[in-house]
Amino acid sequence: MMTVNTIAAPTRGSPVVDATGVFAGCTTVTDQGVDETSRHGTIIFSGVKLVSCQWGTLLLAYTVDKKPPGTQGSWRVVGGSDTYARAHGGGQLTGNYTLCNPMGTAGCVLDSYIGLISPE
Repeated sequence: MMTVNTIAAPTRGSPVVDATGVFAGCTTVTDQGVDETSRHGTIIFSGVKLVSCQWGTLLLAYTVDKKPPGTQGSWRVVGGSDTYARAHGGGQLTGNYTLCNPMGTAGCVLDSYIGLISPE
């Protein structure tokens, strides 16, 4: 599991506030690009995030639907380096706008990544 205080700023990494398992040692998550679409009245965000960790990096692709008080969807590994070079896996991604620090900041959401990653 990994919890990230995400602030939408593409040139700045968002801090990891809690991480366990394969995410232990990860410190920042940086947006590599995000798309926003609307389907049947639902806003959908998708993109790629770079997770910087003590033993390498992970690239995670995600797709989430905006559902108050945040977002919910999925993520999957699409690349990595060093220890994570051959990693694969994925899981659930949920976000909560009311728990972000500082709350009320535009583009701020507390993201939680839950799932499994295998090193090979």
